[in-house]
Amino acid sequence: MPHPQFHPQNREEYIAHELAERLGDPQGLPYYLSLARKYPATHLLQILAEVMEVPDAQIRKSRGALFNWLIRRQAEARTAAPTEVPANLPLAPGEDAPPDITTYWPEEPVDD
Repeated sequence: MPHPQFHPQNREEYIAHELAERLGDPQGLPYYLSLARKYPATHLLQILAEVMEVPDAQIRKSRGALFNWLIRRQAEARTAAPTEVPANLPLAPGEDAPPDITTYWPEEPVDD
């Protein structure tokens, strides 16, 4: 159990404590606290569940390292994915209102 004297006082501290405990990484508690303040709890717990499903034989370094790698990979994917739709987007033929979306993901690179 990480930091036996540590008693979570709020949701972020509880999530960080849970991550450190389940991942067997008590020294990582401050890092997990920073993640709990940055990302939604459901997102962190989903990644934790994925990490816990990996058999021990497939863990190269540690579960904490795998968790951190997945967090970084998903953060990079999130920053690269959405592109804002221009406010003056022309309507397609036959459309009487713009689509109800705020972002889109181009399937192919757009050539200007």
